[in-house]
Amino acid sequence: MTHFKNDWLGRTANLSDLPSAATARANLGLAGLATADSPYAADSWDYTWAGADGSTGWTVTGSTAAVDTYQGKTAWHISGAVSAVTVRRSVTAPTGNFEFRANLYFEEVHASNGAPAYQLKFWAYGKVVNVVFTSTGFHLWDGASVYADGNTWKSGVALAQWVTVTVRCVATSATDGTLTFYAGEVPIGSCALSGGQTDAGSDGQFSFQRGGTGADQALGMAWLSYRAGLNAALPSYTYRGQGYAGGATA
Repeated sequence: MTHFKNDWLGRTANLSDLPSAATARANLGLAGLATADSPYAADSWDYTWAGADGSTGWTVTGSTAAVDTYQGKTAWHISGAVSAVTVRRSVTAPTGNFEFRANLYFEEVHASNGAPAYQLKFWAYGKVVNVVFTSTGFHLWDGASVYADGNTWKSGVALAQWVTVTVRCVATSATDGTLTFYAGEVPIGSCALSGGQTDAGSDGQFSFQRGGTGADQALGMAWLSYRAGLNAALPSYTYRGQGYAGGATA
């Protein structure tokens, strides 16, 4: 057979001789996926705070909360044998899905140190989402009892290391949602927002704090990010292969 037009694709060109690669991708239904390293849009946040930003916009109660170098990072650092230290600020209260992520460090608790409770709280839909740090690890509190096995999801995360914690809320109604808790790439557990504790606070408020009593321990927060809505990629994809730490920045 004789071909009279010289417009055939060359086998050895491996499709590089197409006049428009973008049109070819569109015709195949690939759009920009064939040129991207990830099938997901990059994570984005409505609000991000890092330790290096200092105390701007935060309300601090207690003299043992400060921005300093803690475990090699510039971070909010809470320490001291006092009953109440809080660092607070507010974002726009959520009305649907939301997600927040923080890079946190909690030192090991020894038996002689009493029972201080360190927490990162966020108020939404009249409830408090409470990520708690105790001597046995990181927990997502369902509002019943942080210490009772039946009411917590133990992470198995070793303490004395930086851990990236993510909480995602998928709204199921105008007044409720399903919370999922991640430590780095690892999904730890989930619960209904409506089962959470009703606590003093305003929707859209974050509180990074220590309560209870006991000898000196410490909790550090290097950065915190929040958004209304959800990022396209789950933390299990974003931080794949990185374990609990899950990356250095938001």
